[in-house]
Amino acid sequence: MIFHVRVKASQRTDALWHDQSGLVAYIRGVPKDGEANDYLEKYIAKRLSVPKSTIRVVNGLQSKYKVIEVLADEKTVAAAIGALEEFPQTTLF
Repeated sequence: MIFHVRVKASQRTDALWHDQSGLVAYIRGVPKDGEANDYLEKYIAKRLSVPKSTIRVVNGLQSKYKVIEVLADEKTVAAAIGALEEFPQTTLF
């Protein structure tokens, strides 16, 4: 399965949501020497309850917009993503 992920690195806490365009991840990993990408893979694997070896960033290594590939049971992954909260929408006045 392929997912689009919008990433915001160097955050105080980790969080993973979904919205219409894909996943939104706030992670504590620092965008230096690929640390944020590695952290993102580990964090998403943990949240989706799949082995880290089944997750990899396939595009967007130096961008906040990434494409990840998950090579795990689709039903398990779909159920885990369905259980995620929707990304909180802000109201503009």
